Amino acid sequence: MKENSFIKKFSPNKYTFLFIFLVSLLVSILGSFDDIFLRLERTQNLFIEFFQMFLLVFFGQLLMWIPISILIRFIDKKISWKNFSKRLIIELLSLLVFTLLLAPIVAILVVMFHPRHPDFLRVLLNSYPPQFTISLTIAFMVEIVSLTESRAILEVLSERLEKENLNSKYDALKNQVNPHFLFNSLNVLSSLVYVDEKKADKFIGEFSKVFRYVLELNKELFVKVSDEIKFLDSYMFLQRIRFDNNISLNTNLDQEALDLLIPPLTLQLLIENAIKHNIISDSKKLDIFIESGNMKLIVKNKFQPRQEDVKSTGVGLNNLREKYNIISDRVPEFYEEDGFFIAEIPLIKSEV
Repeated sequence: MKENSFIKKFSPNKYTFLFIFLVSLLVSILGSFDDIFLRLERTQNLFIEFFQMFLLVFFGQLLMWIPISILIRFIDKKISWKNFSKRLIIELLSLLVFTLLLAPIVAILVVMFHPRHPDFLRVLLNSYPPQFTISLTIAFMVEIVSLTESRAILEVLSERLEKENLNSKYDALKNQVNPHFLFNSLNVLSSLVYVDEKKADKFIGEFSKVFRYVLELNKELFVKVSDEIKFLDSYMFLQRIRFDNNISLNTNLDQEALDLLIPPLTLQLLIENAIKHNIISDSKKLDIFIESGNMKLIVKNKFQPRQEDVKSTGVGLNNLREKYNIISDRVPEFYEEDGFFIAEIPLIKSEV
């Protein structure tokens, strides 16, 4: 497993193969027509000499790729390109030493396999320039590959950190809901338990359903609108007990809207906000309406503000805005119109 990882890490990719092929082709053409590679007399026809030279250069570059790759990555760990001059000098010197060590091996192979067995010293001296040029070319390609990999890694890490950061923010916003909702519900229960035991008992049963939903689905990023509406049946039962049926909920949603998504407890938060800021009495009942249209939920209630100043805890409409800022490019809108307070909640498709 480690061996495969090593080979994968230092082996050339498909683009590098293409580059090596093109360089080999160019060097072979120049060498075949001008004898610049080894400056030896031709003993074979041009095509055979070209083909032999191409194979020599191509496979030579492939064999040189891994050691040069290891060398460049080693230098990369020790000296950053931020220290440009030092890095450039060290890299060039390292490639020169590598070429000095490699050239005798190449010269021996050429002398062994060339038909006329040319002079070793002549071959050695004439092979230094092209081999150093090839080493520079390979080093350049390794640097490009390394830079591309580093950039890709940085992009992945950046996306991961951004996602983790957004998830942390979103979780923090969700965690604000639980204590707030629990506090309000326990207040309702405490007001009932000494007044009407049967209602208190029924309230406890519905409250357990509501709080189970809060614990389970509040862990999710999105929930179906249909699930949220079912949850509201139990939640509104609690509120009707609390306000002696002076509060009502009317829904008019098409099937498409019911299958779309919103953050958990969005509708409960809006209803809780309406309860908090509006008068609810026998003479002023609070009617809440939920409708759908244009990829939005429209939640509205008649605006009948309380006379006394109601202190905000900060967990309300701003909370909902922050959630949408994290999970969507669309945000809720809140405004007053024709005596109604209206909330427009963007609906999210299931593929998000």
